[in-house]
Amino acid sequence: MAALIQLLVGDPYEVVMEDYLRTNDYFGPRLEKFIRVMRAVTLSQVSPERMRLILMAHPEFLNEVHDTIVKRYGAVETYLREACGIDQETLKKLKDRLLALAQRDWMAMGLSPLASTSPMVYQSWRRASTVTR
Repeated sequence: MAALIQLLVGDPYEVVMEDYLRTNDYFGPRLEKFIRVMRAVTLSQVSPERMRLILMAHPEFLNEVHDTIVKRYGAVETYLREACGIDQETLKKLKDRLLALAQRDWMAMGLSPLASTSPMVYQSWRRASTVTR
């Protein structure tokens, strides 16, 4: 879901993949403990390998979904309209709100606001906010 939103607002696919793979940075240190707990809860019915497959980010999974969307629909926005049934006006409002939030956060961080909001504002804000966290 996050990848679709990022692509909708214009983040380059490379940035989306980078963010997706951060899942592994977050879950990695906690993974073995979580697997032990889940094995107990499921009475060992789910293998550790299957849990790793589900919990960790695998670039080939995102690549396959992205490639399929691009092949069938040409773009994420078209996919969201045609396959998900989201009308153009709703998509426009969503994009506008997300980009406005990005610009607001950009300003809150004390960075120079830009005159117009664009996908590059969002991308720049994301990179800057990652550095400052």
